Amino acid sequence: MIPGKGLTLKIRPIFGSRPQLYGQYRRYVHQFANQRKYVLVINAGSSSMKFKLFQVLQNEDYLPTAYVEGTFERIGDASHPCVVTYRRAREGMKELLEDSSIQTHRDAFKNAIDKMLSDDIKCISDIVAVGHRVVHGGEYLTNSAIVDKNVESYIEKAAALAPLHNLKNLSGIRIARDFFGSRTPQVAVFDTSFHATIPMHAFLYALPLKLYQQHSVRKYGMHGTSYRYILEQIIVKAMKKPRDHIHAIILHLGAGSSMACIKSGICVDTSMGFTPLEGLVMATRSGDVDPGVFRFLSDWLKMSPIDIDDMLNKESGLFGLCGDRDLRSVLERSDNNDEVAKTAYKVLVHRIRKYLGAYLLELEGNVDVICFTAGMGENSARLRSDVLSNLSTLGVELDSDLNNELGKDESFRFVNSDTSKTKILVARTNEELQIALDTIQLTLSPRNRSE
Repeated sequence: MIPGKGLTLKIRPIFGSRPQLYGQYRRYVHQFANQRKYVLVINAGSSSMKFKLFQVLQNEDYLPTAYVEGTFERIGDASHPCVVTYRRAREGMKELLEDSSIQTHRDAFKNAIDKMLSDDIKCISDIVAVGHRVVHGGEYLTNSAIVDKNVESYIEKAAALAPLHNLKNLSGIRIARDFFGSRTPQVAVFDTSFHATIPMHAFLYALPLKLYQQHSVRKYGMHGTSYRYILEQIIVKAMKKPRDHIHAIILHLGAGSSMACIKSGICVDTSMGFTPLEGLVMATRSGDVDPGVFRFLSDWLKMSPIDIDDMLNKESGLFGLCGDRDLRSVLERSDNNDEVAKTAYKVLVHRIRKYLGAYLLELEGNVDVICFTAGMGENSARLRSDVLSNLSTLGVELDSDLNNELGKDESFRFVNSDTSKTKILVARTNEELQIALDTIQLTLSPRNRSE
């Protein structure tokens, strides 16, 4: 069982048609049944770092169990101290402090290791593998991979496609190697890899073809680790169907939002594109915009390319429309007859429904399940209701009572009516657990662990 979750999740599906790997994983877990061995998951951002320590232990599901986690925010901010949060899953204890000595990601990593050594683990060798979130794998890294020189080189090459993220992700990998040494395997899990199955006609932009052929300009998509967890660890079990029989639309609605269209268990389209800017209206990102606007901003308003990029990423979306980036505040203002907030919310809902309609057509109306996840998707009953309103003729119908129930401590719940042809799920994503699962899977064999 995952601590705090009311649902038992089985790990077997991540091994797909390779049951020998599942047996290998069980033997690996048995080997450490009476020892404390851990997998560390790292997410190094531009000015933040998150970590989560999973204990690999024998239980009924052979799942790694969350042990301790932490977040470092405002790294390198000369005006403010770094904000550090620690939380122990079993004890429910949370520590919050500010530390001005943490100026770099290396400082944060050392702080995390020192903290774990003093409170949680006996020695650094108890951590048997490290998994890293990497935003962009480009066209070459389409599956999670053990990090070697070639993988590092490709991550660096893909930094041209995600300069704010990949170089920091790569820095996290190199810092971890310095601390753990080369004998501790590291695994890179890519946000883009889930979308590698999107067909060419769906990922190409109608630009001169040489931009794709020479510079890899195309749709890539993001949030892939979340989508894979939701599909493999939630939907497959909830629907009690094999992955390759599932047609689904998944809505990952948070500060950064996107949608994915799943046909026969693989992704065939997604709303984010070359960068995380394309698609839905987000907290501070614009989503889809006519590219002709950029010429207007440059020629008439004399904005530089950097100014335009900053505006589209940091000053647009809900924040640009109404000055609030938090959906809860936008809805509260809307309920108090704030017309600006009402309009901002309508723009948000309209864009989601626009993509939903496109994906319903892509699946030719044959949709097993529509699944909402991430902060807004999981927690806003009103958003779910407005997105799915008046779709009963298409076989999509919410149960208002189930939808409005406060979510219990559970991994998923159905909120569709009994007469709805399409199931509607609200699910809790767990990207860190998916990274831990991939890390364990790829570092199982003695051959992989010795490389």
